[in-house]
Amino acid sequence: MSASNVVKIRHFPPELLSVPAVQKDPPPKLSSSDDEREQIIAALKLNNGHRENTARYLGISRRTLQYKLKRYGLK
Repeated sequence: MSASNVVKIRHFPPELLSVPAVQKDPPPKLSSSDDEREQIIAALKLNNGHRENTARYLGISRRTLQYKLKRYGLK
C-alpha cells in the first residue's frame, strides 16, 4: 500500500483483476400473450412482492405494473 493510503489498481494482484464480472441474466420481456400474467407473478415472487423492484426488473414503470396487476386480478 502506498504512503498516501490510497489503493490503486496496480496494488491488486493480476489474478484478481482477471476475474470476469458477474452478470445477472436480463429479465424476460413482457409479451402481450397469455403468459404475461405468469411472468408478472414470477417476477413478484423473485422480488418478494416488492412492486417497485418488480417493475424495475420487468423494465416497466410502477404505474404500468399497477395497471397490469389490476387487469389480471392480482394483488
